[in-house]
Amino acid sequence: MTFPKIRTPEPIYYELGEELGSLFEDTMRLLRSTNHEGLLYYRYQAIKFLKSELKKNYDRADSIAERLASIMRIPAREATG
Repeated sequence: MTFPKIRTPEPIYYELGEELGSLFEDTMRLLRSTNHEGLLYYRYQAIKFLKSELKKNYDRADSIAERLASIMRIPAREATG
């Protein structure tokens, strides 16, 4: 079995205008934010917001929701550099 030889990746730089560049930087800052002002992954935490009478049917509902959300954050942060 042979594998092809590959080159090192070459960066591609995009020139953004001032307004678009600023918007991009603000978006990246929010995506990387860890202080509850950015992307919070509530989609993966639905069980966390159940009414207490329903939540009692799930052991450790809050911790499971938090762990799932943190798992989903890792690929997103890696994608944003």
